[in-house]
Amino acid sequence: MADERSRSPRRDIVWVKVKDGNPVMIKLSQMEAPQNVFNLLEAVKQVEKRKLDAVDVGDLQLFQNERAKKDGELPIANNIGISDLVAVGSFEEPLYVFHGASLRETSVEARILLW
Repeated sequence: MADERSRSPRRDIVWVKVKDGNPVMIKLSQMEAPQNVFNLLEAVKQVEKRKLDAVDVGDLQLFQNERAKKDGELPIANNIGISDLVAVGSFEEPLYVFHGASLRETSVEARILLW
């Protein structure tokens, strides 16, 4: 019989940062199947309801981390399985969700246009 301790536990928690916010915890076991990027983005949208209420899931982009977005890397495709990601978001380096202009940026742009 195999030693139970030798098995690595399935990772169930992913940390995700939405734009300028703090990382939020997503439990993979509570996501809808299949556990892919699209369903992860849906789960993030539910956790960050107030921040993402007017944003469609199709307008969200997932990056390996915030640095990947800043470096101009392409977003991770929505059909990629969470288990296929090289590193799954930790608290120290969470996955990064980006969505167009934030409300704060939009309101600043509107004020500039009014002046």
